[in-house]
Amino acid sequence: MASILRWIRAATRRAPWPPLHFPTTGFELITDDDLLLEEEQFEVGFEKGLYYPVNIGDVFMSKYQVVGKLGYGVTSTVWLARDLQAHEHVSLKIYIRDGDPQEEFQIYQHLSTGKKSHPGYRHIRTALEIFTIPRAGGDHACLVQKPMWDSHKGILYRIPDGLFPEGLLKGALKELFLALDYLHTECQLVHTDIKADNIMTTIEDKSIFDAFTEEELNHPLLRKVVDGVTVYASRRFDTPRRCGHSVLSDFGSAVRGDLKRNHYAMPDIYRAPEVMIRAAWSYPVDIWNVGVMIWDLFEGKHMFHGEDPDGEGYSSRAHLAEVMGMLGPPPLDFLETGVRTPQYFDKQGNWIAGVPIAKDFELEKTELRLQGENKEMFLNFMRGMLQWRPEDRKSAKQLADDPWINHVKLQAETLYNARPPNFQPKAIIRQQPQRCVSCYSPDVYGVICADNRKANYGYSNNYSTTTYGAQGGADGGGFVQGGGGYGGSQGGSQDSPGGSKTYGKDTLRPVTIKQIIEAVQPHPDADFKIDGVEVTQLSFIGQVHSVSKQATNNTYKVDDGTGLIEVKQWIDSEAEPENSKPVPQEGEYIHVWGRLKSFSNKRHVGAHVIRPVTDHNEITFHGLEATLAHLYFTRGPPGAATTGAGAGAKNEEGMFVGGYDGAGNAGGAAAGGGGKELPRDTTPNARKVFQLLQSEPQNNEGLHVQNIASKLGVSLSDVYKAGDELLGIGCIYTTVDDETWAVLEY
Repeated sequence: MASILRWIRAATRRAPWPPLHFPTTGFELITDDDLLLEEEQFEVGFEKGLYYPVNIGDVFMSKYQVVGKLGYGVTSTVWLARDLQAHEHVSLKIYIRDGDPQEEFQIYQHLSTGKKSHPGYRHIRTALEIFTIPRAGGDHACLVQKPMWDSHKGILYRIPDGLFPEGLLKGALKELFLALDYLHTECQLVHTDIKADNIMTTIEDKSIFDAFTEEELNHPLLRKVVDGVTVYASRRFDTPRRCGHSVLSDFGSAVRGDLKRNHYAMPDIYRAPEVMIRAAWSYPVDIWNVGVMIWDLFEGKHMFHGEDPDGEGYSSRAHLAEVMGMLGPPPLDFLETGVRTPQYFDKQGNWIAGVPIAKDFELEKTELRLQGENKEMFLNFMRGMLQWRPEDRKSAKQLADDPWINHVKLQAETLYNARPPNFQPKAIIRQQPQRCVSCYSPDVYGVICADNRKANYGYSNNYSTTTYGAQGGADGGGFVQGGGGYGGSQGGSQDSPGGSKTYGKDTLRPVTIKQIIEAVQPHPDADFKIDGVEVTQLSFIGQVHSVSKQATNNTYKVDDGTGLIEVKQWIDSEAEPENSKPVPQEGEYIHVWGRLKSFSNKRHVGAHVIRPVTDHNEITFHGLEATLAHLYFTRGPPGAATTGAGAGAKNEEGMFVGGYDGAGNAGGAAAGGGGKELPRDTTPNARKVFQLLQSEPQNNEGLHVQNIASKLGVSLSDVYKAGDELLGIGCIYTTVDDETWAVLEY
């Protein structure tokens, strides 16, 4: 009988995939030392031979053929490989030879010991195999796993406004709490490092593996040789037709939860109170961690910063002062459990650490996206995680069953009926709701959008500040103030309910490159500060010195006479060729809008929009604008400046070149009071578009071109021409994408 079974298995076994032959020529080899790959942030590791010299096409364990590079880090590189025997794709995480991943490997082995029937098991990223790659001078460990599409942090960058829609957040948290319940109850493990980078999305659409491979065969990415070792650029997966579910990954910091411990753990800003006072901690630190992380995904900011007033960066005393501002004083019985409590509190529980307790920090005041009963349900959900005493926090299972997470307001038909003009859904999924991979409409809606530029992005469109803060710097942190003047109200938009501060620290600040280079970042997770004021988005003008083209992004070195900075702009791989943007050329002047970012102590600007400068008056104007902003924040507003809301105030001297005298006739006063007049030669269609944008309620998005065309009864081509005209003279700006516009207030 056994011989018959062996014969059947042998007869039905598929022949292995044949290895592919990857090109050895036809790719760009970088020889200029000034042009660096992102991977060279860790160039020292390549020079020392810490990283294994993987080459595309290599075969490991006689079955894993490397197809391309997926990513890299301080301790490893990650590659996509074909499992020639199993006819599937895997990821290979190859560690540096000085690393010791054995504890992490033991954790992965332990993860497989729980009940596979537990609903959280499928939301844990497990290991398929672990093996060693021999090498003279030191071997390399390799972890084999299923490939993942993108992390929640990566998804944030793909969502136009950088915020999870409510429905998507609910689905992701439901799956995360199921994973944590499995981790805590079945495996007795505490993760301790839950962040958006470590929550991944599975791949259900296997065709993206074939597309990845075809691209590497036909269009190899550029590479560079460092001390005889080829350093490959990383390649991103295409957007799949449908997404899978969320999985919790990266268990390198996980510890046993059934053992007493009180050492420091967790990322600084996510650290639980019991860890800060060095009390014994266990599973509830993960619950606190998730509660704080939600603010990054949903509110677009960190809940806590822990920035010490002594200027030395993060400190536990500053962090505790913020927690007290949100939760009130800690219970005395909780403080008595901490080894380091005497550094912060006296025996009666009074605060003695010398840092002021944060004011106006309550949950109700810091949550700015929801309203009414929905907001109250959300805050109750948050309070189940944010408690001083670990035992007062809810368990992962209780949170997965929370009413707010499981409360669905819309069905697929509701979303479909509310679609924008010309919206065409690819499918309405009846059997198992999916998540839209273009606009990330929540999976509970069951709609997969045909075009992310025409999709409903899933939020309520009820904010009264625009994406760039043009309706008012809500906390005084931005350049463009509310009400139309630099001395505008610090209280945020006057359109918000009760005149209270509305969502967003997002600001748009005109700067010089010297200011960018000298911007201060108190700690790696903090926003940058210029002139002592936080900046999120900035703009500058400079001349392109060099251009580096890659498959996923273009990098420009830009000089404005005060300094040199790198500007990176991601390439939309799905854009039609006729809609692709022209690449700026060397020697050309460009106007850049984007965010200042830092990686391995090297700064660059991630560009949202790059526009060529065709009128050199714009360069002079930008310099004046940046000077005015600098003087405003360093010396205060001029004595004659308008204060308060400033509605209807005239800009008598006209800061714009070309006829903005504030007369308020042809162009009309901007909503909120800019008092801006269009140039006399403005075309009739441009005037119509501008007046429509002014008359619409000002929110954080503006109007899409299709909505404009529908409201005005004109063709899309006429709207695009009008938009180009208004963008060129600085009257409007793009918001969530190049086809959504709002009035630029000054």
